[in-house]
Amino acid sequence: MFIPRSVPKRFVKFVQFVAFLLLAAPVYCNVLLVVNENSPESISIGDYYASKRNITRICRIRTAEVEAVSRETFENEILKPVAAYLRSNSLQDDILYIVTTRGVPMNVDGDSVDSALALTYRYMLTGGFPYKVRIENPYFTIAEPYRPFSRKDFDIYLVTRLISLELVDQAFSSDSAGGDFYFDLSSPQPSTESDWVRQASAILKKMGIRATVENTARVLDNLELVQGFATQHASDAPVIKWRPGAIATVMDKNAGQSAWSYVKSGVTGFGSYVGDPLADGYFRPQILFPAYATGRNLAEAFYASCRYVGGRNVVIGDPLVSPYSRKPQEFPPISMDRETGLPELFSQRRMSYLLQKYSTSKDAVSLLLKAEAAEGRGDRAAALALADRSLAQDPLLVEPTQLKSRLDPPAPPPQVSAPPPPAPAVPDPVKTPEVAMDFPVRVLSKSPIEYPAEAKAARVQGIVVVELLIDEMGQVMKANVVSGDRRLAKSVLASVKSWRFEPELENGRAVFSRLTIPFHFKINEKKP
Repeated sequence: MFIPRSVPKRFVKFVQFVAFLLLAAPVYCNVLLVVNENSPESISIGDYYASKRNITRICRIRTAEVEAVSRETFENEILKPVAAYLRSNSLQDDILYIVTTRGVPMNVDGDSVDSALALTYRYMLTGGFPYKVRIENPYFTIAEPYRPFSRKDFDIYLVTRLISLELVDQAFSSDSAGGDFYFDLSSPQPSTESDWVRQASAILKKMGIRATVENTARVLDNLELVQGFATQHASDAPVIKWRPGAIATVMDKNAGQSAWSYVKSGVTGFGSYVGDPLADGYFRPQILFPAYATGRNLAEAFYASCRYVGGRNVVIGDPLVSPYSRKPQEFPPISMDRETGLPELFSQRRMSYLLQKYSTSKDAVSLLLKAEAAEGRGDRAAALALADRSLAQDPLLVEPTQLKSRLDPPAPPPQVSAPPPPAPAVPDPVKTPEVAMDFPVRVLSKSPIEYPAEAKAARVQGIVVVELLIDEMGQVMKANVVSGDRRLAKSVLASVKSWRFEPELENGRAVFSRLTIPFHFKINEKKP
């Protein structure tokens, strides 16, 4: 760089120093920070973390500063704004971690907001969200090696929460490790948790790390240089001098009551719950601590040890803390799909999902994905034109119609003064046609089935039987007509493909299922 001799040397050195700082400070492009603009505490923690970590991708939402929200509030004021931010910035693949802040609601209908947000990627893929269902965590790791989290291999986000400014500071003092691990059982009696703890201790000792198991009623206390800690005692944090980057968890349904005291005592990461996760929902120490000690970051270690997402788990701490890592994690560059204009991996997954759902042509789905990319860019005209072309290829696709309704909603009816009440009319001898159905599952959302005008004019009545393939998210993957009039069946298929069901459960887990539904079409005649 050419610098004129007339420029003072002090100024040149200052400019060079500032340039060094800017180049040296990494920009964490794979982290999305979520801040509640209605919460001063959320804004304070978010701004502080963004400045310390050089976070540039910040989704600012507006929702009530409360602990718990309804499904409707979560979906409209948290989930949809986060998904919209990711779509509009083409960040579906780039982002790996989502960080929420104190002041963002923590509980949605008894489950964890953060664990629910982990499914945002799948929500964008499928358009549906499973409530009150624990989804198998694809990153759950039952044995070594503890793989790094990547977008190529996994279709969720790792979500953690920051609850204080001190927690941010503690994360930035975690540049080295070397402490001991302690496990505090409430009883010497055999249990699932005691088996996990003994496995964790054995693995850590094999790695050359000191680990201690206490299996009496005595609470471990007055410990020093602690790097990891797990206990069954849901109480305030014991007196412990934590090592920088220390993590802890409480294997008890009331762990949430202990979280604040652990953070105040100096821990850097904490595994908590918003309710009873059941025994198989705890963070598993035999995975959590060895994964952390082999170099996985805080978010990776906690999520690798958690069997479910969409449940009651909460991970508190900076996701990027990694005191055992010997070198910064490298991420392959994210490329865009040249055909659809969407991020490449997201485009491939959404293409596969829609082709499986509709058994339609690749051209129809490709046009839809191009329309969604245009919508994300804010190009309304292109998005509407591409959606029309997609529908021309396959009129039964639901997503192009939904896109059009978002971008070109129907105009509200004109405001006119109410006319005088009409005189009593002579009733029509034929009532409004009726479509009835009878089946045992719960429908979370559905659009009405129209009685086709052609069939109505021809006085066609009867039963249409449809078989549906429902995925673990409650979405209709396939719909086939088993029997019934062709004209009536076409109306049924056009509607049910957009319905959402409560998924079938096996041992508490959502699974794919088949459902056969009879639809009764009947024109009600008025008796003379």
